[in-house]
Amino acid sequence: MTHFEKVRGPDDEFQNLVAYAGKRSCSVHIAKAGLDKRPAIEFIQRRNPSYAGHIAEYLSDATVLQEDLYPVTVEQDAAEPIRLLVATALAHFLLALQIRTESIPPSVSSPWQEESGGSSLVHEARERVLAAYSDRALSVQLLAEWLRCSADYLSHIYKTQTGESLTAFINRVRLERAAELLNETGLSVKEISWACGFSEESYFIKKFSTYFGLTPSQYRRTGRDLLPSPGSFS
Repeated sequence: MTHFEKVRGPDDEFQNLVAYAGKRSCSVHIAKAGLDKRPAIEFIQRRNPSYAGHIAEYLSDATVLQEDLYPVTVEQDAAEPIRLLVATALAHFLLALQIRTESIPPSVSSPWQEESGGSSLVHEARERVLAAYSDRALSVQLLAEWLRCSADYLSHIYKTQTGESLTAFINRVRLERAAELLNETGLSVKEISWACGFSEESYFIKKFSTYFGLTPSQYRRTGRDLLPSPGSFS
């Protein structure tokens, strides 16, 4: 679930466990106080279990029940189904973390696929992008601050080892996640642009159209699954 956090009070008191599940992957990380009282990300773990979509459905159903029930009642019995759904989702998270899971088929191009190659720095940069793509402040400079290295060095090592610039990877993650949201939700184009880290809807539409060859509205009407990128970023 896209969210925003702001640290208040002593920095060492802020610590959240953030869990995410989507159609193809699930992940957990610790959000702690970072620079300028913005949460920094630590201890990221991501898996691609075949049941990732079910975890997302459990959490989605719990959210719907919460929204439907609590405006009219706060009875303990009414909250029990919500607790059971969340507990089931967390149990599946734990199962996924205990097992190195199957990879996405090679025919599917996805930044969420588990990868073992590359240096630890490149791996950490990649994981932080996947965890924080919805943050409009996400940039190579911010990633470098999190990873305690220079932005130039991080950009160089990432491009050298992956063949893709780090800026291009950030944009690719955001746009491919936007494509999933267009297929899987009823969110408006404006809401999806915000949820994927774009400040302006018009800029998002321009980038999406360049990447997929279709506007977001056209893409949604086709009902197609996530496409490998026909375009590229410099």
